[in-house]
Amino acid sequence: SKPKPEKVVKVKRVKKKTERKLLEQKLDKLVREIVLDRDVRCVCPPPSRGHGNVLQAGHLITRSKEAVRWGLDNVHAQCNSCNILHEYMPHIYTNWYVINFGAEKFNSLCESAERVQKLQLYELRELLEQMKRIRQKQNQATLMGEVFKPYFSQQEILSGAWDK
Repeated sequence: SKPKPEKVVKVKRVKKKTERKLLEQKLDKLVREIVLDRDVRCVCPPPSRGHGNVLQAGHLITRSKEAVRWGLDNVHAQCNSCNILHEYMPHIYTNWYVINFGAEKFNSLCESAERVQKLQLYELRELLEQMKRIRQKQNQATLMGEVFKPYFSQQEILSGAWDK
C-alpha cells in the first residue's frame, strides 16, 4: 500500500495594523471606559425580560458614522439585552434620548452624523489626547468624591471646547 500524503501546514500571515486602526481601537476602548464609569448601569427602561448582566457601550447613531462615533453624547451604557434590542427597535433608545436630552440635542446629533467625515490621522491623535484628559479628569473627580459626567460632542472634544 502507498504511504499517506503528508499534510502541508499553511502559515497564515498576520497583517500589521495600520496607525489609523490602532488609534481607532484605542479611542473605542477609552470611550467605553469613560461611558461605563459615567453611567454605571444601563440607561434604558428595562425590557420585558429584564436587564442583562453585561454592560456595553451602546451607540445611539451607528459607529459607522465617524463624525459622531466617539462623541460622548452619542454613547451610553447599556446592558447586553438592551443593546441588541435597540438594533431591531431603535425607537426605544431614541425616545429615551429625546426625553433625557431634548429633541434639539437629538437633532443636532443627527445633523452631525449626516456630515460625511473621515478624520485625518492628526485629528485622531488629538481626539485621543483629549479623551485621555477627560478620563484623567473623571478619575480625579472620583478620587475627590465629586461627580464628573462628560456628555460632550465629538466636535467639542476635538476642538478642546469641553475644557473651557
